[in-house]
Amino acid sequence: MKRTFDSTMNMVTDSIGKMPLRDLAAISGKSVGELEAMDDSTLEEMMAILDPAFEERMRLVFDVMSKEMAKLMTRFEPSFRDGLVNAYARRFTTDELVEMNGFFATPTGQTYAAESMIIMTDPEVMAKIQEFMPVMMQEMPNWTAKLMEASSDLPSPRKPEELNDTEKARLAELLGVPVEEIARQAD
Repeated sequence: MKRTFDSTMNMVTDSIGKMPLRDLAAISGKSVGELEAMDDSTLEEMMAILDPAFEERMRLVFDVMSKEMAKLMTRFEPSFRDGLVNAYARRFTTDELVEMNGFFATPTGQTYAAESMIIMTDPEVMAKIQEFMPVMMQEMPNWTAKLMEASSDLPSPRKPEELNDTEKARLAELLGVPVEEIARQAD
């Protein structure tokens, strides 16, 4: 799992670093004119200025995450297996499960069972996902516009000043902050 996680995270980091700042700015709602005025600078170029240790910092972050994810997945695996059992039981008949079990008892079935989940994180599969990310980022402003249109009939989210004292107290409790902080935001 560590090998797969490391490979995946390296590709994600590379993909994000090579992402044009223009694509990120598009998400923030910049106008077409503002976006067109931007050059082809990348996040990687910006981070070289803001944080010269960015790549090393990311490598360290992913090293720690990889080790901790392995521990977490080891702990979670029995529960995950239970979920898989239930999912398979809902989707397949007993006869189908018996037939699959027969396949998994073969050398080819055992190889497939060992590799099937890992295949989704194969570098070639991940490279295709990387191709998808910039296109998705370019589409985000369109999605945002459609979301705004779809939700235009909904009331706006409430502001702190619109809450009654009971609601402010409960919100403060949920956020783990003093109620005075919620009241300050309402002023």
